[in-house]
Amino acid sequence: MPEPQIRFVRPNEAEVLAELGRQTYIDHFADLWADVYASPYLTTHFDPATLRTQLAADGPTYYLWLLAEDVPQGFAKLNRRSTLPTDPTTVGLELEKIYFLKTATGRGYGSALMSEIIAQARRWAEPFVWLDVLKTKEAGRRMYERVGFAVVGELPFSTDKLNVGMWMMRKEAG
Repeated sequence: MPEPQIRFVRPNEAEVLAELGRQTYIDHFADLWADVYASPYLTTHFDPATLRTQLAADGPTYYLWLLAEDVPQGFAKLNRRSTLPTDPTTVGLELEKIYFLKTATGRGYGSALMSEIIAQARRWAEPFVWLDVLKTKEAGRRMYERVGFAVVGELPFSTDKLNVGMWMMRKEAG
């Protein structure tokens, strides 16, 4: 299997990012909603026009592709200088999303993309990377722990169907 390629998503790829975002969200999070297709999350976070604007701007939000043979398999959304919810005086690189197609899971892509995210945090002189993971996604939490993240707090999270909560995790970038 060839090595995956990782690069920034370009503004002219907003529609592809929106479609991949919707598909990966439905693949992995449909169980959180009474009707995932009516979820405000899909329309808010994966609107092509909004994504195009974010991609064309010079920060603070950036997206990375993970491609296999030039085909997007997943992506990450990064927010520079983002405040840690449990400590408003502390800022670092937020990994807001890291989503993969169902067919792309279990191939080491998560670890590869995470390594690039940590390297990018260093290039941007961010002191740490932080993220949140649903408490119901144990496999995700374990993957983050394997690459050096530690739980540093909890955050509330609920949908129209469930109240699940999230673990907040952090890893030093240095």
